[in-house]
Amino acid sequence: MVYKEHPEWSGEYPAIDGIAKPDRDFREADLGGTYYTPAELSIRSDIEKIFQMEDEDFDGWYKERHSTSKSLLEQIKLAGDVPYLGQSSEDGKGSTIGTSHHSLRSIVESLEKSLDYLDKIKTAREEYRAGD
Repeated sequence: MVYKEHPEWSGEYPAIDGIAKPDRDFREADLGGTYYTPAELSIRSDIEKIFQMEDEDFDGWYKERHSTSKSLLEQIKLAGDVPYLGQSSEDGKGSTIGTSHHSLRSIVESLEKSLDYLDKIKTAREEYRAGD
């Protein structure tokens, strides 16, 4: 399979950048030897299976994950938009549950990343399918 290369994706999306990674040697400190790791594929194998789905199957896969992630993101942002009452000073003015709690911010960031990843997968799959 030939994939469009996206060097601009290599830093954040190496699983779908379309660039085969070179063979690598690495040292195992405890064993004192050098061990070989074969070249990685240009597209990770689990992603390639998604690319190869029939259009109808992919559409269902994508839409279900996209709509769920988007809905959860909107709901969690709304739930987090409650004034934070853990501070009595005026410095706490404007703080919300969402801005004051790391776990809620992490969930929001993860859902935003899910939506981003889904869009990149869709873009790369469209390019792959157009090349067939």
